[in-house]
Amino acid sequence: MGSIIDSLVQSVERGSNGSKVHLRQRVTGIACHADGKRIAGITLATGKVVKAHDGVICHAHVWLLKSLIKDSRILKALNKDSPATS
Repeated sequence: MGSIIDSLVQSVERGSNGSKVHLRQRVTGIACHADGKRIAGITLATGKVVKAHDGVICHAHVWLLKSLIKDSRILKALNKDSPATS
């Protein structure tokens, strides 16, 4: 399994857009752009802020996302798109 993860990380980071993978890092917050439509970055437990240019892939459980995202507009969009509310 480790070699598969290593290959995926290398593929993501090999691109020309400067993408970076942060493995085994606890995320304490997900920041939103001022427009309330996109994710701007994440805050790690270490206090480091990682800004996103094109997007963020977060492998957090769905029920944990609500505690990480503080912007009510994003939370509303997540709830609207949820199969449980359709």
